[in-house]
Amino acid sequence: MSRRKDRERYQVRKSLDPGYQGFRGPEPKPETKPEVRTAVCSVCKRVKNVPADIPEDVDYVCAACREGGS
Repeated sequence: MSRRKDRERYQVRKSLDPGYQGFRGPEPKPETKPEVRTAVCSVCKRVKNVPADIPEDVDYVCAACREGGS
């Protein structure tokens, strides 16, 4: 279809339903990223990004060390 026909069709639907947002739907909401901080693994001594809710005074063990152990 032509652009003109698409625009006309959109205007008709918009006039019938003021909440019509187009064929693509509403704009996607931006994703919220969790807050992170750095922690040093107590086993392999590597610096990792961990969720901010993990206390700093706890000895952190990364997932690689928990699974396979180094």
